[in-house]
Amino acid sequence: MGMYTVSSCSLFQFARGLRRTTVEGLLLGWFLLVQVTIAGTYYPPPESKGGWRTLVTKNAVPTADQKSAVLNAVGSYANPFQDVHVTATFTHATGKPIRVDGFHDGGSVWKIRFMPTDLGKWTYVTSSPDAGLNGETGTLDCVAPTKPYLHGPLKVQGYHFVHADGTPRFLISTRPTFWTAATAGAYSMWGSLSVYETGDPLAKMKVSATPAYLRVLHDVMADLPYRKMEPQNEIVTPADVTLDGEARRTNFALAQPGEVYLIYSLHGGTGAVTLAPGQYSAVRIDPRDGTRTELGEVAGGTIGFSLPQGDWVLVYRRTAGGDRIT
Repeated sequence: MGMYTVSSCSLFQFARGLRRTTVEGLLLGWFLLVQVTIAGTYYPPPESKGGWRTLVTKNAVPTADQKSAVLNAVGSYANPFQDVHVTATFTHATGKPIRVDGFHDGGSVWKIRFMPTDLGKWTYVTSSPDAGLNGETGTLDCVAPTKPYLHGPLKVQGYHFVHADGTPRFLISTRPTFWTAATAGAYSMWGSLSVYETGDPLAKMKVSATPAYLRVLHDVMADLPYRKMEPQNEIVTPADVTLDGEARRTNFALAQPGEVYLIYSLHGGTGAVTLAPGQYSAVRIDPRDGTRTELGEVAGGTIGFSLPQGDWVLVYRRTAGGDRIT
């Protein structure tokens, strides 16, 4: 199998509506998220309003950094996540190709993000059944990295992971990674071969606990109106921890306001969440095995919660007789 690289676009393909339900899809999604998130703090790339030519021909791209482009579809699609797709094939001067999937970002907007792996000139061309997304071409120049935190994608070295430049990486979490990503608005647990430098990871991952954890995540999300839910972190106490001198929240919320709310807490403990007026059933879910504990009904407003130590999920769903918000 050939060499592959992490494409940040695939992280964002993990956005807005769980679709892939096969074991392979779940496993690929986990490995994708781990590769992208364990590299350290995510630094969002600059967006472009002028298409590829404005973005990539005026700025060199450091190795292991990323560039993004905004494309506009001309068609209208009932379900843009399934009805249309866009890919870009980037080819290095040596002939090495990397195919990157694009992702829908609302309305008619699609985005592609690419991380070059080799110094020198790259050419690209986009492909899509939609005329507005198809046939974009151009070049970019990959230069030496300038940011100290850019170490490149992961690869296997013996029984351990290291970055492309040899920097070792100790993996400290998997389940919290994909639950945090899901509450940030992620839509699917799938990846493509454009995201791997290690080759096919399935054989070794099938013996881990991760597939079972991902099945729990899938089942919880499939039971919710997930495509209608949006990140709503402001409704839950952040439970901040300090990392590198900055406050980082450990409680996250995803909601369809007035209908259903999902809270994911990395460390448990006490907190509060604000719900729209109405009556809601409350359920605590163990993300390790999917065990559900009914907590009874609660009224809308700011309500407190108390969770055991560790990561937990809370779901508040409007009851059949509860008042809808208007």
